Amino acid sequence: MKNLFFKICEKILTGGYSVKIKNKYITFPKLAPIFFLGTVISSVGEVMYNDLFIYSGWGILLIFVFGFFYYNIFPNRIPK
Repeated sequence: MKNLFFKICEKILTGGYSVKIKNKYITFPKLAPIFFLGTVISSVGEVMYNDLFIYSGWGILLIFVFGFFYYNIFPNRIPK
């Protein structure tokens, strides 16, 4: 069960996407859409004065921070 958690986190939160445009690759981390989504949700919550959106957005941003520092928190999980 413990290894399943780590495998899911490594599959979803680590790594990146690569897009080829005119023979050049542009890469960005998998966490970029998660960060964007969290920022948009919390901004909409601030504008609409909706606490559910605000807290949901901040929760998603906490997942982003966890994923960004995943290998610093668990150094023994770094791929060799």
